[in-house]
Amino acid sequence: MKVNKDRLTEIIRAFTGVELLVIGDLILDSYLECRALGVANEAPVPLVEIQSQRQTAGGAGNVAANLARLGVQTQLVAPLGDDRESAQLKEILTEAGIGFHPLVVRRPISHKTRIVSGRHYYLRLDEEQTEPLSEEETTSFEAIIQKAWGKPDALLVSDYDKGAVTPSLAR
Repeated sequence: MKVNKDRLTEIIRAFTGVELLVIGDLILDSYLECRALGVANEAPVPLVEIQSQRQTAGGAGNVAANLARLGVQTQLVAPLGDDRESAQLKEILTEAGIGFHPLVVRRPISHKTRIVSGRHYYLRLDEEQTEPLSEEETTSFEAIIQKAWGKPDALLVSDYDKGAVTPSLAR
């Protein structure tokens, strides 16, 4: 299938001025870019040396960041912990130009760390608590959504099964 670049550019430009509200689960994605050194002496596992690290928004944060890059006026409502990873993610979202309306919760956000070397993906480490929001948190989440609602052209629910989008919230 041949892509018409002019038509694609036209579609992307149409996003400018569109207002979208994104709700859902946040994830901090970390990447450890490594240099492969061989096999470790103490066990038959790959031995890598960390060369660089970077963090990006994952989950609903990634969806919101991609929309913002397309020129969409993006508002994001999502639970956010009070941990170091949440602070990093909040900074990433702010730098992306996203209107962020967090529900501060007493648990850390999901954090996924990928260990890669060149094109080789060695390992992913997941740190997360995926229990659904409590009834009280869901009520507060709904209030924040209503406050952030404004007049969006669309609502996008980005559910990664990390507890933000409960059945009652979906209803």
